Amino acid sequence: MINIDLVILGAGIEEIDAALNARETEIKYEIFELNPSADELLYNFNIEGFRFDNAVHLSFSIETKVRIIFDKTPYIKHLPYALNF
Repeated sequence: MINIDLVILGAGIEEIDAALNARETEIKYEIFELNPSADELLYNFNIEGFRFDNAVHLSFSIETKVRIIFDKTPYIKHLPYALNF
C-alpha cells in the first residue's frame, strides 16, 4: 500500500500546481497521468515534417514561482507564422 495523503489525477498545469503546493506543505502526493507526457494542452505532434500544437502555448505569467519554473524549462521561441487552409 502506498502511503500518500493526496492523489492528483492528470498532469496539467493546474495539477502540477497542486503538486507544488503539496510539496511545499509536506503533503505526500502521487500524480497519475494517462498520457505519455505532462499536460496534453502543451503537447505537440508532427505530420510530414510539420509541427502541430494541441493548444496555444502561452506563458505570460508574472507570478514569481511560475516564472522560475517556466524559465528553467527548455522552450522554442519564434515569431508566429501560421497558415490556414
